[in-house]
This record gives sequence, structure tokens and C-alpha cells, in this order.
Amino acid sequence: MSTRNRKAALGIVLMALVAAGCGTSDEGAPEPSRAQSFSATQVCGGSVVLPSSAKALERLTGATSFVPGKEKQELGVPATAKVLEEAYKAGRGIYDMPGADCVIRGDSTSTPLNSTVKLRFDAYSEKADLDDYRKHRLEHGKGTMTSLYGSRTSISFDCVSSRVGSTQDIPLRVNGRITSAASTASPEPPTAAEDRMLILHTASLSLAKELGCRDNGGLPDDVSGLPEPLPPLDRGASPSPSR
Repeated sequence: MSTRNRKAALGIVLMALVAAGCGTSDEGAPEPSRAQSFSATQVCGGSVVLPSSAKALERLTGATSFVPGKEKQELGVPATAKVLEEAYKAGRGIYDMPGADCVIRGDSTSTPLNSTVKLRFDAYSEKADLDDYRKHRLEHGKGTMTSLYGSRTSISFDCVSSRVGSTQDIPLRVNGRITSAASTASPEPPTAAEDRMLILHTASLSLAKELGCRDNGGLPDDVSGLPEPLPPLDRGASPSPSR
């Protein structure tokens, strides 16, 4: 065989070997990666749901393991505190600043409910440009307050903090809320309202401590010390906030 023919034959063999290596066989192929699951105390950066509220999250979702929500990046307490601090320091532009979210989903391998819990914290301040709704909200919302509306629970408190630069005259007003949405296949547990309040209280208290709020923003150490929930605010003809 000539040198030219030997090179051609070698090329054919190499092509065949490459084709065999790139075949469609699944044998030995890695399994598709699955979203990492977390325990209740590991969600939201591992600093939002504490051991004292972990069982409440499990009851609320029907899950014992969780995956991050796809809609929002999960923010823990330190990152949330930074978001609120920056919002307050934005002065009159506070309402143009983002809030902090954490979306928690029950892992489908541990619950059939496909339930979701969302926590959100926003910053408010009297030194900002206020529309009629927000003026009404601040005038009728000072100190520690709670409210219930359907599957949503809210806790608001005033934070006077040297870290933030907020003062007694113009405190950082923190509004936290938690919402839960269970699958239509199963109703919420009878303890849902209490569970939401417990989860939000522990998260709010951790946040107040992280921000360095004087007297923890007026939040009690135990959820039982919170004031009774107020009825939902009547917005009337006032415009709703965009967030």
C-alpha cells in the first residue's frame, strides 16, 4: 500500500473512533443535576428562619425540605439589612429603592402541595416624597404594628439606628410581610395565620438586631408580645404604592 493510501486509511479509522466516542449512548452519562434542597433553617441565607420558627414553616408548607424560589434571589438577614439601610440613606428617593425578597418553595420530593412562602421587607421614611396613600400609612402607622389580610401577614416597626443614621424624629420604618400560597389540592393548615406571624416575627427581630435598632425597634422577644392585628388600611381613592 502506498504512503498516500496508508494515510487515507488511518484517517478513516480515526474518524470512526471519534464517532464512536460521540455516540448517543446514555451509558455512563451523568444524571441531570437537581436543584439543591435545604432544611427550614437553611433557607433565605440561613438567617431568616430560626429553630424556633422552623416547625412553623414546615407546617405552613407541608414540606421538610425546600428549594429557592425562581422569581427572586434569596436574601438573608445581613443582605436585607443592607438593602434597607441603603434605601433610608437614599433620602427622598427611598421609594425608588428596591425591597428585599426571599421566596421559599417546598421541595416536591417532600410534599405534594407545591406550596410557596414569600417574605419581603421594605423601607419607609417621612423624609421621602409621599403620595396620599403613603402619607396616610405613616400618619396612622407608628410604632410596632401587625395586620392580617387573607394569606398575608405584616409587621411594621420603627428603627432608630446609628448604623443607618435614622433618628427618633425620622426613624427608618420597616415593613415586613409574609404571604403563603398552598396548592389547590390541599387547604392551608388551621395554624397558618399563627405560623406566618411566628416566622415573620423571628425574621423581623433578627433584622432589627442586625440593623442595630434601639430597643430592637420595639419588637418583643416573643411573638405573644406583639400587638393585636389591625384591620386592613382603607385606601379609599388614594393610589396604591407600586411595590
